[in-house]
Amino acid sequence: MNKKEKKGLIAVFRREMRWISREPSFILMTVVLPLIMFFFFVSMFSQGVPRNMPIGVIDSDNSRLSRELVRRLNAVPSIEVKHSVSNLEEGRKLLIQGKIYSLVYIQNGFESKAARGLSSEIIHYYNNENQLVGGTIFKDVTSTVRELSVDILRDNLLRKGMSQSQTEAMAEPIAVNTHVLFNPYTNYMYYLLSGILPTMLQFFILLTTIYTVGIELKKSTIQSAMETGGMSVITVLSGKLLPYTMIFSVMGLFMLTLMFKYLGFPLQGNAYLIIGATLLFVLAYQAVGLLFIGLTGNLLQGMLNASFYSSSAFTFTGMTYPMIAMYWPAKVWAQFLPLTHYLNIIVEQAFRSSPISVTAKSFIPLILFLFIPFLVLPRLKKLFTDERMWGDWGSL
Repeated sequence: MNKKEKKGLIAVFRREMRWISREPSFILMTVVLPLIMFFFFVSMFSQGVPRNMPIGVIDSDNSRLSRELVRRLNAVPSIEVKHSVSNLEEGRKLLIQGKIYSLVYIQNGFESKAARGLSSEIIHYYNNENQLVGGTIFKDVTSTVRELSVDILRDNLLRKGMSQSQTEAMAEPIAVNTHVLFNPYTNYMYYLLSGILPTMLQFFILLTTIYTVGIELKKSTIQSAMETGGMSVITVLSGKLLPYTMIFSVMGLFMLTLMFKYLGFPLQGNAYLIIGATLLFVLAYQAVGLLFIGLTGNLLQGMLNASFYSSSAFTFTGMTYPMIAMYWPAKVWAQFLPLTHYLNIIVEQAFRSSPISVTAKSFIPLILFLFIPFLVLPRLKKLFTDERMWGDWGSL
């Protein structure tokens, strides 16, 4: 090996690879834990839609029609009539104990009123603490009761001698022609996993970036890194982060494979845009990691601040609560999260097949994040060259 090969970007890269091979913590943070998180959440949400959620029924009428309603409710895939409840107090206790999510109360006289063409009421209590579960049960119970009501009206009209077309017009005078555009199966796995998996990945990218630089300051080995990099901060940072850029890019591609190949996420747009955005996503969070270590100069403070920054990210991306309904401080904060722009690209290309001109608006912020380290470059240079900034003061 000649002298030129002993210093520079490649030399720092090789040095970092030796660090990774010697330190189990690096393998744990870059490969093992991300894979565990991926498979944990995939196994949790792979079912796609809620199934067999327990509900209770009070059938005070105990008639043919009320039993038909119970049968129809039990036939809905998301619902299972788990408890036949005798009174409201018993139903209330089951709801409080979490044994059922919903209670359907069929009142006495349900069938006789329906046979006479009178209005009959079904009382529905449901737990909406979990809005996904509550919303699904409300929708399915309501649609099941409505369908039964329409069938009863249709039968009554046919018995009165009306034609089939007249009956249909009377039973449903205003029909809604509904077209679900981007998630026709109401599959919560699509929007939850497409947000959760990148959220997990950004957490490890950020902490690994801070750790690989901060540990050099803590152990006072940064001087060796600087000498290997020819005393160039940019060379040292580039060489140290390049292995993790490669590892996390591979992890990102594996994540996309899980989503679009294994789990069958829809891919309506350009896959190459999503792949390119994934590389920018990795680089953007590495840039943010350098910002934290530059601002704090302290491994502990850097990792604590980064943990807060990354752990709150999913809340502000608009995946669970629409961004358009957020107050302006939340909207502003969302723009300072690479995750927000990355998820926009996934949603626009995978689910909506948006034009490139639309998706480009999300690429621009991701690219701008790459310039963040230059804001703290003088500070990083001081950290890397001033012995007073090294040692236990930056330890965990």
